[in-house]
Order: sequence, then structure tokens, then C-alpha cells
Amino acid sequence: MSRYYFIDDARGQRRINEKELPLRIGGKAQGGIVIPGAGDEQLLAFIALSDGHAYIQPANDSDDLFHNNESLTDSTWLKSGDRIQIGEAVLGWEVQGDKVLINVHRQSEMHRPRPPDQAPPERPNSRNDELPVHAVDTGYSSGHRRRKVFLAFASVLLLVTLYLLISIPVVIKVEPDPASLNMKGFPPPLFLWGSRLVLPGHYTIEASKPGYVPLAEELDIKRGGTTELSYQLAELPGLLSFNLSSDVELQLYVDEVETALDERGRAEITRGQHQLRIETARFLPHLQEIEMAGFGREQQLDITLQPAWAALTILSQPAGAEVFVDGELAGQTPLVTEMLQGQHEIMLKRQGFKPVTFKQSITAGIDVTLEDIQLQLVDGKLSLTSIPTGASILVDGEFQGTTPATVNLIANTEHSLKLSKAGFSTKDISIILEPEQERTIEVKLLAEYGTVFLTTRPAGATVEIDGKSSATASGRLRLTTRPHRLTVSKPGYVSKNLSITPRHGVSQNVTVVLKTAQQQATKKKHTTTPAIITTTV
Repeated sequence: MSRYYFIDDARGQRRINEKELPLRIGGKAQGGIVIPGAGDEQLLAFIALSDGHAYIQPANDSDDLFHNNESLTDSTWLKSGDRIQIGEAVLGWEVQGDKVLINVHRQSEMHRPRPPDQAPPERPNSRNDELPVHAVDTGYSSGHRRRKVFLAFASVLLLVTLYLLISIPVVIKVEPDPASLNMKGFPPPLFLWGSRLVLPGHYTIEASKPGYVPLAEELDIKRGGTTELSYQLAELPGLLSFNLSSDVELQLYVDEVETALDERGRAEITRGQHQLRIETARFLPHLQEIEMAGFGREQQLDITLQPAWAALTILSQPAGAEVFVDGELAGQTPLVTEMLQGQHEIMLKRQGFKPVTFKQSITAGIDVTLEDIQLQLVDGKLSLTSIPTGASILVDGEFQGTTPATVNLIANTEHSLKLSKAGFSTKDISIILEPEQERTIEVKLLAEYGTVFLTTRPAGATVEIDGKSSATASGRLRLTTRPHRLTVSKPGYVSKNLSITPRHGVSQNVTVVLKTAQQQATKKKHTTTPAIITTTV
């Protein structure tokens, strides 16, 4: 048999069928039966069907639910004429054939008796025993009542017997002994002789004890023998809060495992001895052992943090230099700042001066003062070219390469430059550059000559100088003061090569004598033959 349900609540009147059950009872957001005075999201109870029979079940533990003036704490069957009191509202349940009428009203809206408009009649001075009494066949009434009582008792006994035959005993053991133990489901379990008698279905076991994690276990009971269930309650961890000497954020490690804090700054730590390590941004790590009581108890730890920094004072000449610590601007000299312990890279910068970079080690609690850091002016740049190229460059006596080249010169200081190349006169220059000044100088080197008087024999020999024929085989030669290669040759004679380097202001005499091949061999033989030969005789 399919029934239709007619609902009259704060949302108005509507009709639903059995397929739309279960119904959620509560606020407007629940989409079921709306209870006056309930919050939009509040869920109070359910109405559902089991084998075609309707029942009501509370959604949570509440003291505001009553079924026919009895507190509603578990699932209960619904029958026509039932009244469910929910806070200030009353839900009426009326069954009329295939129709179920569900009416929701505030208790203040319920109909109350109204006295008649006319004045009440005068009370006669008569005694109660003078009121009319209806005669009743007491024998018939008493027998009828006995039969009804017997039938009711037999029905209950039959139902109990049937329940005992098909129910399943469930024994629940929880260690340690809980303060409360409940088994919820439908139909509700029957507690008998230390066990709970339940029908096959879905149930929830709930157990609680102060200091332990509440147990909420769902299970399906199936047909069979006695079901024994054993559970162990887990201890609640202790709660540890921290009172630091400075208002800073901390990072907590318990037995070297990072542990998060809750929104109130507390850490959950299991019962027993633990090693704590507390780290903060600007203080030394704090190590401490602690004994946790556990079982949800709160403990507080007072900690005095030790600074992990030292004062660093930096002075420069001139002052006003920007100071960068590990790439971040810390201020200008003269500067006094707090710096965390460890190795740091410090750089001083000022317009027109060379940056100064160095590393500084800081130990917590030991102040450091860096005095008289001298800033050097930015170098000037000098670009040097020469004619011819390849001239050596000496700056203040130090070799700086060959032309063309660009050299850096300390600003506002006079520098001595010398350009030289073999065969050319040396050029000396004095120069002063301003900071960041760039200047270009081109130097023309003059050739430098020396005199060589060359004599060749026999007459008629030819001379090549650096691979070029010379018009003069004997006589005065004017050559640049650099090394030259001379080749003297004549047909029938062995050619001779030699190298000469003329010197400026000094003349040289060079004589070259050519020999024939036979003369060359004879000379070599005489040269290699010793003057005295000693034999064994």
C-alpha cells in the first residue's frame, strides 16, 4: 500500500509520496519539514520508513525532543495521533487511510478552550452524591477489560518471543572501561543479561571516557551466533602551550619531528618524556626535555630566548656609503645594526668611488666594529693607440700590454706612461684623470737609427738586409735600432748570415770574409785536428 503525505508547515501546504522519504526535520536549508524557530542549517530529526512503517529518529542528542510527552532519545515508531514536541513547535501525525497528515504549529498557536459568552449558571447547593449516575453492567465491563488485557499481554509476549528468536546477541568490550557506551541503530538494541539483542542491520557503537579519544565505530550486524566486539580507547595527547620571553613565531620539533600548533598556539604531544627543539627567526635554538602528562591535560612551558645576533658598527672614509648585507640595503655609514650570527657578505657603495666587498663572520653576543674602511675613487679610463701599433705600455713602471689598449688609472693622481718599440724612440707621457673620466691618446713613435760600417771580402760580394738587396756591399749603413738580418753572398763562395742590432749614437764596424767551399772544409779540418796526437808507442 502506497501512501501520500500532506505536509502543512512554515513553507505552506504540499504533497509528497513515499519515494521522497526519509524527511529531514529542521531549518529551511534541510529541504524537508520546517520547524518554526529552528536555524536555517539546523537538523533536528528524520522521518523514515522500514517495511512500510514510519518511524522518527533524532539527529543528535537533544533535550528538546519529546514523543507523546516522553523524551525522544532513540528511534521510535509513529502511529496515528502521535504528537512530537520540538522546542516551541508541535508536529502532529494523523493517518487517514492512504493519507498521512503532518501538521507543524507553534505551541502558542494551538487551540485553547474558550468559555461561553453568557454568564455561568449559579451552582446549586447540592452534594456530589446527588449527581446522576449512569448504570453500568459491571460484570460485562470487567470481563471485557480482562480479555483486552489478556490479548494485549499475549501479543506482547508473542512479539518478545519472536524478537528473542530472531535477534542476535552482541557483546561489547571496551578497554579501559568507558564512562558511556551506546549502540545506536534501528530497530533499537535491547539490553539483556549483559549483552545487546539486535536485529540484522546497520549500527553505530559510541564510547567515551575522559582523557581518551571518543570511539565511533559503524558496523553491519548479520545473522549468526553471538557477536563479540572488542575495542581499545586511544589516549588523548597532552596539550602544550608556550610562553616566550619575546613575541615571535616559533617552529617546534618534538623528538626531531616538526610539529604543528593549533589556532591557540598549542601542540599535541603524547604522554611521556620528549626532547623539544624550538627555533625562531632571530634567536638561538632552544633545547629542553619535558614530561607530558597526556590524557588531554594542558601544560605551559616558559622559555627565555637567547639572541642570535650581535651589534655591527661600520665606519668609512668618506662617510655616507650605502651598506648592503647579503644583497639587502642595511643603511649608510656610519652604521650600527644588528646582524644574525654566521658568515655575511658586506658591500659598501658610494657614487664616484669603487665598491668595497668583504666577508664578515658574526658570533652571537660579540659586537664587531669595522673602522676606517677607505673608499677609493673610481678609476679613469685611458685608451692608447700608437703609430706603429704594438708598442709596449708601462704605467708607473708596470707593464700594461701593447697598443692599442685601454688602461684604468687611479683618479686624481698623476701617472707616468712610457710607450716603446724596438727601432723607435721611446715616448714618455704624464697624465691625470678625474673619476670616471674617459680619454683617448694616439702616440706617433719616431724611428731611431744607428750607423754600421760594413766591410766584405772578396770584392764584388752582394748584401741583403732583411731579405732586401742593399746597394752598398761595403761602406756605411744607416739602419733602425732593431735587430736586422744580413746575408753576404758571392758566386763560388759560401754565403754567410749574421744578425746585427744598431745602437743610437754609437757606430759599429762589421767585417765579413767569404770563403770557398774547399777553404771552408780545410778550416774545419784544421779546427777539428788537435795540435798534438799521442799514440800508445
